[in-house]
Amino acid sequence: MATLTPTLTLTSTDAFAHQNISISVTDNLAVEAPFTDVSRFDTGDNIGNGAGIIIPNGHAKDTYVYVRHTGLDQDGVNGSTNLVALWDAAASNCHMRLGAGEFAFFCIFAGDGLKAISASQDVLLEFAFFTKT
Repeated sequence: MATLTPTLTLTSTDAFAHQNISISVTDNLAVEAPFTDVSRFDTGDNIGNGAGIIIPNGHAKDTYVYVRHTGLDQDGVNGSTNLVALWDAAASNCHMRLGAGEFAFFCIFAGDGLKAISASQDVLLEFAFFTKT
């Protein structure tokens, strides 16, 4: 068993006219194998091609996932502003969309899997996952 410590910090001095924002939340999460090092891959360009699988359907436990849109296309050199949709691995439910530079850290349910899809051009994503104990 290992411990993963995520921290989310939101700050702003001008989002609201009447107040500043300063929120910081930290947790200690127990994780176990299987997990992955921070990795990169390019997304598939459509739902039916099987590319873009981060976690396949049928995994046994809930899994914490970190995903970041690098803002680059598949060559890792040229910029990309294409959105990336994060779906369950069967591509039946879309969890969210990420634009260039955006990231997410969230938990997916056991068995759901996770797939990243870009509609018109492959995008280079950074990701890691950690199995919840």
